Amino acid sequence: MKILNDQGYKYLEINDKWNAYPRNDWSQLKTEEGHQWNWYTFTFIQIEIENDVMMGDYEFTFVLLGLGFYTRYHYTDTETTDKLKKQVESIKNGTAKFEEYTGLVNDIKSDEE
Repeated sequence: MKILNDQGYKYLEINDKWNAYPRNDWSQLKTEEGHQWNWYTFTFIQIEIENDVMMGDYEFTFVLLGLGFYTRYHYTDTETTDKLKKQVESIKNGTAKFEEYTGLVNDIKSDEE
């Protein structure tokens, strides 16, 4: 179990299948000097369960009065996760071929494609 940092957002990696992310809507009310939010979002109650078939994950979200968590369980690899892993590896080893970027998974070709 370890705490990881993804672009300034901390989360807990429990093992290779489970991740947990904190949720705190109250933090937006504390602004730094010279910083102003465009809007405020506050969740009173949220309970959500999702089966992300494309990524092979189950997700669970629970928020009560602005505090809560989101957790994700990866139950199987899929064609999409395999493709993403190949793309990440080809970017890391410098063999990726980039096409016009539209923000979709299909924009990056791994060296095996």
